[in-house]
Amino acid sequence: MKKIVISLTMIVLGLLIAVIGCGKNPYVSSLKGGVFVPLEFPFKTPANIQHMTAFGVPNWSGTEPHNGIDLVVYDSLTNVKIIAPCAGLIKVDIKRNPYSTPPDLLLLTVNVQINSEWTVGLIFEPMTDSKLVENNQISAIKVKDGDFVKAGDEIGDLLVGNKGYVHLHYMVTRNQDAVCAYANSSAGAKQIFEQIAATRSNNNLPNGNICY
Repeated sequence: MKKIVISLTMIVLGLLIAVIGCGKNPYVSSLKGGVFVPLEFPFKTPANIQHMTAFGVPNWSGTEPHNGIDLVVYDSLTNVKIIAPCAGLIKVDIKRNPYSTPPDLLLLTVNVQINSEWTVGLIFEPMTDSKLVENNQISAIKVKDGDFVKAGDEIGDLLVGNKGYVHLHYMVTRNQDAVCAYANSSAGAKQIFEQIAATRSNNNLPNGNICY
């Protein structure tokens, strides 16, 4: 009888630990119960942005519209700090860009998955043909697969390469369809976007709007 009581006690304690653990586990809360909250701005210092290219610019890749907002930094900088615009689960991906000039420059994507519906993509494009700078860019990312971040946490530095148009490609998907980051941002983040649109002379905003 004593053994049965002890066993039942252990089972109950195990269940309590599991329930409490799930309640505190960012992975569980992010993917199953995460609620979309308007996005904050992804740059720690927005003054580092020289200009931007709108979401939805037609024929950006030759046939498809631009699926994000390019936030282009000053060539005179060496690096700029990128922060999480939201809470979510991290997934890092390294690829090559077939549309870059020259082709196949580094594309380093840090996805922040909010839940099964919403994902934010922070695509670092240092625009360099230097293997050293590429390796340094990979090392400059401060998060790894499986990390959980909250809005404002440091993601890493975007390094400034030698090919021009160094930028963060800021992409948001909802149910795997690209949507405009500006339209899904907080009031404060929208104000920063609007200030850049109003004060930078070389923005690429074909119809004057951040979301084309």
